[in-house]
Amino acid sequence: MAHHEDLPRLAALDEGTLSRARTVAVHSPGAAGDGDLVWTLTVHDDAGRPLARERLTAPDWPTPLDHVVAPHLDVAGLRVVGVWRTDLGDDDLPRHTAGVAPG
Repeated sequence: MAHHEDLPRLAALDEGTLSRARTVAVHSPGAAGDGDLVWTLTVHDDAGRPLARERLTAPDWPTPLDHVVAPHLDVAGLRVVGVWRTDLGDDDLPRHTAGVAPG
């Protein structure tokens, strides 16, 4: 499995890899220093293996996750499908997960 820093960005994925994308997770928030939060966005295959990772910044107030992640997924031709599920990640911080499909 690729190490966190070794994962490519979404825009670098080839069509074969993108076709394996099944879920997106927005996780591990941290303060950006200007009132925003920096999140990690990770796209996984159906076995839960990470395929790509991005860092994104979002306001620290209720913003629909679809609006936050759409520009990043659009670059790869993906979109969110279904509903977001929220739980705590391995780091005990919020983790939001949804399905993805070509879009």
